[in-house]
Amino acid sequence: MNCLSCKRKAIYSGFCNEHFVKYFERKFKKQLALSKLINRNEELNVVGDNKELAKFMLEQLGRKLDAKFSKNGKTIETFALDTKVSKDLSNLFKNNELIKSTSIFEQFMQKELNDYAKIKGLKISKAKLNTIEKEINSGLNKLKKRKTNLFFGASNFIKSFFKNKG
Repeated sequence: MNCLSCKRKAIYSGFCNEHFVKYFERKFKKQLALSKLINRNEELNVVGDNKELAKFMLEQLGRKLDAKFSKNGKTIETFALDTKVSKDLSNLFKNNELIKSTSIFEQFMQKELNDYAKIKGLKISKAKLNTIEKEINSGLNKLKKRKTNLFFGASNFIKSFFKNKG
């Protein structure tokens, strides 16, 4: 398969190495601007499996000058879309509660995060899921393989559900 942007061989998500990095960084910057999760001069506590990647991306944007990383700052979660859907569904089923979790990487699949981290030489720890989340994640992975549109439909449903309740 060829890269979606050029004629070179596609390696990551339909892109060559160079265009995948551009795609990933552009998508991250756009989502960050739209979500307005982070303000200037704000102390941040970055948590989650992908925190090294989040810190790297924020520093790439010059945030090391605008924000301090501290344990007392505003908490920024770093879950990927597939893990986020699993955690949200788990909270809904297990606790019957609407716990809205917002992630700095909610627009990415974990594979995309892993690929970008691999290119940049960053470490990502494996997600630590509880039993219910593992079961839900397993079902979501099967759904994603068979019916990708249903998987993204489920994630959009959860997002709109939380928007309407919040």
